[in-house]
Amino acid sequence: MPALFTPPPAPAHPGAAVAPAEPLAVLNLSPDLGPAEEHLLRLCATLHRAAQPVQLVAAASSSLAHHAAGLLPVQPLPDRGPGRVPRAAWLLARWLHRQRIGALLVARAADLPVAGAAKLLLGGRLRLLFRQHEPLRTAAPAGWWARQWRRPLDAWLAPLPGTARAVEARTGLEARRLWVVPPGLPAAARRVGAAAPAEARRLLDLPAQPPLLGVADDGLSGFFALEVLHRLRTELGLEAGLVIVGHPQTPPHAARWQQLRQHAYALQLHHCVYLRPFHLPEPGGLLFPALDALLAPAALDDYDSLLLAALAAGCPVVAAEGAAAADFPGLQHLYPAGDVTFCALQTRTVLQTARRAAPSPQLVTYFSAAQEGQLLTDILHYLAS
Repeated sequence: MPALFTPPPAPAHPGAAVAPAEPLAVLNLSPDLGPAEEHLLRLCATLHRAAQPVQLVAAASSSLAHHAAGLLPVQPLPDRGPGRVPRAAWLLARWLHRQRIGALLVARAADLPVAGAAKLLLGGRLRLLFRQHEPLRTAAPAGWWARQWRRPLDAWLAPLPGTARAVEARTGLEARRLWVVPPGLPAAARRVGAAAPAEARRLLDLPAQPPLLGVADDGLSGFFALEVLHRLRTELGLEAGLVIVGHPQTPPHAARWQQLRQHAYALQLHHCVYLRPFHLPEPGGLLFPALDALLAPAALDDYDSLLLAALAAGCPVVAAEGAAAADFPGLQHLYPAGDVTFCALQTRTVLQTARRAAPSPQLVTYFSAAQEGQLLTDILHYLAS
């Protein structure tokens, strides 16, 4: 794997003083509790266990604030109303000043305007870090205003080396402000392989016998998967089924699901396609044990939390090639993005093998919550010095 952030050198001699951890505030104003927010709660818990003082700043009426209550200190901010960004920035800057907090971690690109304005109000004295968990197109939109709100950043924490290279190319951010901090897997991810596939299929109302390919539809992936299934059944002679679920980053849309259903009928696949338009559960859920393989049609030029969760669950993955493919330990079955024929051949090989694997020790180590917390703590110390 590519080298990660190297922490500052240790004290020159034993007994030299080590600066205590400075308080850290974490900002997330999302009204909902999605995968990024659940990851943020795990990260805060890891930092808290490592004696890193951390406080969460969340929207007053958000699910995140509700779930975090009792776990760590929560500072509410207004999440609606006229002048929301200026008012939230002023309240945030005043609170940070009173609490004497000099570092702020932002977990959503949408919150950078509030964080950047707060830093401006504090005279630039705030150290501002962005923890990327979103796809690059969401984390780094191309608009002029988005570029302005990225300027105050002291550190951009990318989840993968390939993603960091893409961030540098897309945003022009200086390399000295880019860090690679792999996200920590939830503890439940290592136990998914123990779930019984037959029971998982029964609870999801899926057939017990044919091999099942799964895909998370993001607007295009479902249609691509239907074409792959058509090739598998008509040209390669493999009686397989397809489970289409909702992608964590894409809200459910009734019209799109109706179009998928119509396309399945047009290809005469309606009897072996199973639509489950719910948002994907955490890796401790039932989806991955029920599948024989997961199809990832989007080119792997970015971090994909769904793909990582599948690998952690021991579910084989057939993925489109991309710049970040080498950053996923255990990813073996690749095909050129958009190539239906080659994808169908790779998928047939995986489905005929029908062998699940335990997560590689390299994956579990590289994507560990403890490492993520330690790297973030080291970066905070480095920026403070």
